[in-house]
Amino acid sequence: MMKWLACITTLLAAQTAHAQQDPERETLKSGEYHVTQSWSQEESFERPYHVRVPDAQDKQRKLPVLVFLHGNGGNAPEAMRGFIRGRGKIASRYILVFPQGYRESWNIVSERSKADDLRFIESIVLKLATFENVDPSNFTIMGASNGAALVNQLAIESRLPNIRNYISGVSQLNVWQHDGKHFKAKGDNNNYRNVASPGKGKRLLNISGVKDRLVPYHGGPSNVIPAKDGKLAFVDAEESTFLWARQMGYEGEQLHRPSRTIENAEVFSYLDGDVVHYKVINEGHGATHGISEKLLLEFLEQGRPNGASHRSPAANKSEANEPDPDEPATSDVPLAEDAAKDEVNEETRELNERIKETQREHRRFKRLGDLMDEQLKLLRELKKLHVTIEAAEKGIDDAEDDEQQIQRLEKMLHETESRMEVTNIRLEILERRMGLEELAFEFPPEQNELAVEADSLLKMLDAGNRLAERFTEVWLEEDEEAAEELEGEFEQMERAFERRRDILQLRFELLEAREESDEEWIRELETELKEIGADGRDEQKKPNNAALNLPSSIQLTNVEISDAAKLDFASEILPRLKTACFDCHDSGNASGDLNLEQLVAQQPLVINRTHWVNVIEQLKVRSMPPTDAEQPADADRRAMIGWLTDRIENFDYTTVRRAGVVPAKRLTHDEYNNTVRDLVGIDLRPADRFPTDLTASSGFENSANSLFIQPVTLERYVGAAESIVQAAWPLEPTAIEQKAALKRLFEGVSNFEDEDAAQRAVVQFAGRAYRRPLEKDEVDSLMTHYRHRRGQGDSPEVAIREVLQVILISPNFLIRSETAPELSTEPTAPAAGDAPQQNLRLTPSRSQSKAVRVSDWELASRLSYFLWASMPDDELFELARSGRLHEPTVLAQQIERMLKDSKSESLGSLFAAQWLGFAKLDRVQRDQIDNPWATDTLVAAMKSESALLFHSLVQQNAAIDRLLDADFTFVNEELANHYGIEGVSGSELREVSVRETPRRGVLGHGSILATTSLPGRTSPVMRGNWILTTLLGTPPPPPPPSASEFSERVAENERLSQRQKLELHRTNPNCYACHSQIDPLGFALEEFEWFGRYRPEQRGRPVDSVGQLPDGTSFRGLMGLSSTLVSKRSSDLAEQFTRKMLAYALGRQLDYYDEATVRELTTELAADGRKLQTLIHAIIRSDSFQKKQR
Repeated sequence: MMKWLACITTLLAAQTAHAQQDPERETLKSGEYHVTQSWSQEESFERPYHVRVPDAQDKQRKLPVLVFLHGNGGNAPEAMRGFIRGRGKIASRYILVFPQGYRESWNIVSERSKADDLRFIESIVLKLATFENVDPSNFTIMGASNGAALVNQLAIESRLPNIRNYISGVSQLNVWQHDGKHFKAKGDNNNYRNVASPGKGKRLLNISGVKDRLVPYHGGPSNVIPAKDGKLAFVDAEESTFLWARQMGYEGEQLHRPSRTIENAEVFSYLDGDVVHYKVINEGHGATHGISEKLLLEFLEQGRPNGASHRSPAANKSEANEPDPDEPATSDVPLAEDAAKDEVNEETRELNERIKETQREHRRFKRLGDLMDEQLKLLRELKKLHVTIEAAEKGIDDAEDDEQQIQRLEKMLHETESRMEVTNIRLEILERRMGLEELAFEFPPEQNELAVEADSLLKMLDAGNRLAERFTEVWLEEDEEAAEELEGEFEQMERAFERRRDILQLRFELLEAREESDEEWIRELETELKEIGADGRDEQKKPNNAALNLPSSIQLTNVEISDAAKLDFASEILPRLKTACFDCHDSGNASGDLNLEQLVAQQPLVINRTHWVNVIEQLKVRSMPPTDAEQPADADRRAMIGWLTDRIENFDYTTVRRAGVVPAKRLTHDEYNNTVRDLVGIDLRPADRFPTDLTASSGFENSANSLFIQPVTLERYVGAAESIVQAAWPLEPTAIEQKAALKRLFEGVSNFEDEDAAQRAVVQFAGRAYRRPLEKDEVDSLMTHYRHRRGQGDSPEVAIREVLQVILISPNFLIRSETAPELSTEPTAPAAGDAPQQNLRLTPSRSQSKAVRVSDWELASRLSYFLWASMPDDELFELARSGRLHEPTVLAQQIERMLKDSKSESLGSLFAAQWLGFAKLDRVQRDQIDNPWATDTLVAAMKSESALLFHSLVQQNAAIDRLLDADFTFVNEELANHYGIEGVSGSELREVSVRETPRRGVLGHGSILATTSLPGRTSPVMRGNWILTTLLGTPPPPPPPSASEFSERVAENERLSQRQKLELHRTNPNCYACHSQIDPLGFALEEFEWFGRYRPEQRGRPVDSVGQLPDGTSFRGLMGLSSTLVSKRSSDLAEQFTRKMLAYALGRQLDYYDEATVRELTTELAADGRKLQTLIHAIIRSDSFQKKQR
C-alpha cells in the first residue's frame, strides 16, 4: 500500500506545486504563509497569514513586526489593504502580518472558531523571528474588536519575549479574562478556570470609544456579543487599563483624570507611557480608526529606558521642568559685568516667554472649562429627559384603559424624545467644538490662515446648532418629509465639516513636519492632502442641495457605439483612458488590483473581458474617476464607453472559441460520498469527516482550481478506504445491504482459491472505480499485490480486501483525469482596430487549434458528474463500452433517463445551493440563546426547501423564470410554523401552495433571506446586491475608495428606519452609483425579517417595501419584485443561469473563449421559453462539453 501512497503523493505534489511556500528563506518577503494546526473542527489544517514587507532603503536593517488581528467576520487581505491605506507611515516602517481567523473569527468565548489561536499567533511570531530582516525582539500584536480580545488573552498568557507591544482596539478585558480579582487563562473549552499571572515588562495600549454600543465603555454586558451564559460582559475600559498597569508593577491609585488630552482622545498613561488608555470621545466601535497614526507611532516607538522604576500617579506628570540630577551645578565664579547683564536680559526674556505661555494655557483651560460646563449642563438635561421618558412609559403601563391619560402621556413622550434627540445633536456639536478649539490652541500665533479656517469651522457648528433647533419644530409637528430634508442638510454639513477639519489637521501636521525637516512625513502629508482634495474645492461652497444633485448614468445608442468604434485607439482612446483612469490604475498604483496600463497591452481586449466590463460600468455610472477627482467631459466619457463596449460586446467570439482544458482534479467531498455509495451500494458518507471543500472563483466546489489535496485529506482517504471495505464487505456480513454488496462484488465467484476468479472480481471492481477499462499493467500491478498478500499468509478473502483498499486510494479513483492534448505557444494576432500592443496570452496554433471529441468513457464521467455528482451507472458504462454513448439520439435518451433518476436531486442540493448561496446557511450566526427557534433542524429544512424547489422545476422542465415567481414550495411542520403556514405536520418536507401568502419563488425562501442578512437584522444592501450579482449576474460597480459607511450619528439614530438611513447615504455622490441600483431591490424584501419570517409591520407601522428599477419601474414587496424581475430582467436571469450551469457542468471557471458558447446557449434557451431541460441538453451537446482541446 505504501507504493500506492507514494504514487498519490508524487501526483499531488506536482498538482499543487505552484501553491507551496518555502518557509526557509533567509530574508522574509511579502506573500502568503501557513501554519498547520489540528483541533476539534479540523485536522492538519493550513492556516494562512499574509505578510507585507516594506521596501527598505537599508537592506541590512532589521525591521520591527506588527501583527494585526481582524475583528469577527473579518478578512485578512481586506484588513491589510485598509490598514496600509490608513496607516501608511507605519506600513513603511514595519513588517505587517495579517493572520486569518478560522471561520472569520478568533476563539475567545462562544465564537464559530474553536481553534487554538494563542498557539497560532505564537507560531507566527516564532517563525518570523528567524528571518534575517526581522528584529526578533520588536513584535507588536494589535487587534480590533474580536481580534483585540485575542490580543488581551495573548498579553495574559504568552511568555514570548519577542512581543514588545500589545494594542487592543475597542475591546478591553472581558469578565472571563479578569473576574474582578484575577487574570484568567482561557483553558480547554474556554472554561477560564485557572488563574493566570501575566509576565512583567509588557507594554500595553487600549483604545476604546465612549459611544461604543457593542463593547460598553463603562463595562457590563454587550447588546450583541454572545457568551455561554447570555451576553459577553466587559470590565470598565479605564479600570481595565489600571488592572494591567497594576499587574505590570504600578503601585499608585487609578487615574480618574486624563494625563493629557490630544486630538479627540483623553490619554490615561501609567508607568512612563508603558501602559496607556486612549478614551476616544466622539467614536463608537470604530474608535481605533479615530486614533491618528501619529498617536499610534508615539506609543509604538516609545520604550521604557533601562532601569526605570514604577512610580505613583505623581510620576505620570510631566517632568519637563524638573532639574536633571546629572547636570553639573552652576559655577560660583564671578561673571564680567557685560556677561551678567546679558544673562539678566536672557533670563527676563525667558520669563516673559513663560508668562505668555502660561497666560495662553490659562485661556485655553478656561475656555475648555466653559465648554465642559456647557457639556455638563447638556448631560444633566439629558438625564432629566431620560427620567421623564421612564416616568411617561411607566404611566402609560399603569394607565390601563384610561385613553385620555394614555394620549396625554404619549404626546409628552413624543415631545420629550424629540428634545432628547436635539440635545444629543447639540452635545455632539459641542464635542466637535471642543476638539476643534483644542486643535486651534496648538496653532503657532503667526499662522493666521489656520486660525481663520478654524473660526470658519466654528461658525459651521453654530449653524448646526440652529439646524438642531429647527429639528425640534418639525418633529413636534410630525412633519416627516421636512425632518428627512433636515437630516440631509445635516449630513451634508457634517461631511463638509469633517473634510475641512481633516484638511486643517493635515495642514497643521505639515507645518510640524517641515519644522522637523522630515521629508518622508512631508511627502505623506502632501499626498493625503491631495487625495482628499484640499485644493479649494470646498463642499461648503456648493449650494445646500448639491448633495441631491446626483449624477445620472450614461446610456449609449447603437449608433453612438458604432460611431465610437471608428475612433483610433492609440490617438483617441488611450490618451483619454490615461487622463481619466491611469492616475489610480497604472503599473505604479494599481488601486483595487486593477492595472489598466497592463490590460490595454493584452490583446484582444476580451482576454480580460470581466475587467473591461467593470471599467465600462464604472464609466457609465460616473464612479470612475472618483467624484473628488477631475472629471472627463461627457464627450470623452461617451467615447471611451462606446469604443470599449464595441470591442467587448461586439467582438466575434467565435474567432477565439476553444473547448478548453480541464486539468486533473480530485473528487469533491460530495462527489466522493456519492461515488462510494454507487460503487459499493451503501451510503457510508466517509467524506463528512474530511476538511471542508473550498469554493472556487466560479462559485462552485467542483472547479479544478480549488480541488487541492491537503496532507490531512490524504490521510483521511487511507482511513476511509479501510473503513469502506470493513463496512461494506466484512468477512462475516450480517446486514442485508452488506450481503448485497458482497454478492455484487463476487458475482460468479464460487471458488476463492481460484486466482482467475479473484482477478475477475478485482478487474470488475477496479473498472467501475476507475470509470474506464483497465490497462494490462494496472491489472498486473493489482494482482501482484494480491499474490503478495497471499504469500504473507492472508486468506483469499483477506487478500482481495487488501487489493480493494489499494484501489480506493488510487489516483485513478480519487482523481478525475482525461488525456491531456498538447498545446502550442503561438501568440494570438490582435483583432482589427485594436492597438498593436504586446500579446501576452497563448492560444493553440492553426494546425493544432481543432478540438477533439472526448472518448465515450470520458463522456460518461462528464455526464454523470454533471447530472448526478457521482460515477456512471452500468447502463452508461455499457454504452461507453459499445461506443454508442456519443450518438445524439442515444445521448438525449440518457439525459432524460438521468434527469428522472433521484440522483439528479444533486442539481438542487449542489448546483443551485452553491450558485444561489444557500449552501452557506449553516454559517449564519443565529445565537440560539436569544433565538431558540433557530434550530439545526430548521436550517436543514430551509436548505432542503430551496434545493427541492429547483429540482422540481427541472423535473417539470419549467422556465427558469419560475425560480422567481413559483407559487408553491416545500415545507415540513417546523418550517411551516416559521412561515406561518397552517395545516402541515411531521418532519418530512412536502409540496404546499403559497398562493395565499406573500411568498413567491426562491426570493421568499428563508435560506436566501437569512444568507443575505446580517446576524439579527436585515440588510437591504446585502439583499439587493445578491439579486444583482448572484441571481442576475449584473453586479454593481465596486465602491470607490472614497465611499463611506453611515456616519455614526445616522447609524445610531433610532428614530430613522433602515430605509431612511440608506436614502440619506445615497445623497453622497460617492455612494449613489452603487446604492441607487442595490437599495431599491433590497427594500422590497424588508417585509421579511433577517431569518425569513414575515413582518408586515415594524415599530407599529407598515413596512415600506416600495422599490424602483433604474428605468423608473416601481414595485411593492416581494410579489411585486418577483413579477417585475420576470417581466424586465428575465433575459439577465437566463444568461446568468446559462453561465453558472455551464461552469458547473465543465467543472472550471469560464474564460473569454467560452463567450461564443454562452451566447449560443442563451439564444437556444430563449427560443424554447427558457426551459431548464432545454439548457441542460444544449450544454451536453455543446463542443465545450463533448470536446477537449488538442
